[in-house]
Amino acid sequence: LWLTEARKGPKIFVKCSRGKISGYKKLDNIKIVALIKHQNEKVSKHKEIEGEVKDYTESDVDFTLDDYLMTPAFDDCVIRVEVRKLRTKDINSRVLVGFTEIPIRDVPSTTIESYYELQKSGAEGLKKISLPSNDPLGHLVLTLSRDETEVDPTLQCLI
Repeated sequence: LWLTEARKGPKIFVKCSRGKISGYKKLDNIKIVALIKHQNEKVSKHKEIEGEVKDYTESDVDFTLDDYLMTPAFDDCVIRVEVRKLRTKDINSRVLVGFTEIPIRDVPSTTIESYYELQKSGAEGLKKISLPSNDPLGHLVLTLSRDETEVDPTLQCLI
């Protein structure tokens, strides 16, 4: 019962099928992770969803991220999508290649595909990969949509 209850409530669907990564050559050695966090929070305490590299060329990457995140009851949060380097010794190690953040309040209720530039700075709490130049890191093509058709079961008793 608790498991199904925890999956009910407002959601944000996150899909990333492709992107472009510049300056980092081991494209088979990365994964993509999406999470929700407070804007000023250094590390998220919420669920993360992951996608893998499906295919890649010299700088274009096809990802397999297609899942949802439960929407928190507060609006000062962001969806953070990170491109991380995989390390064979410690699979949970967080070595950041780049990231983008989208305020939850900016996520539409209709499905829209948009380009989001990857950033290198502001990666507090993570090991960073040092890339040789200050050129743009690349971008991710994300499809985000909000689904508020289900009511959060923990809030139902307040109604």
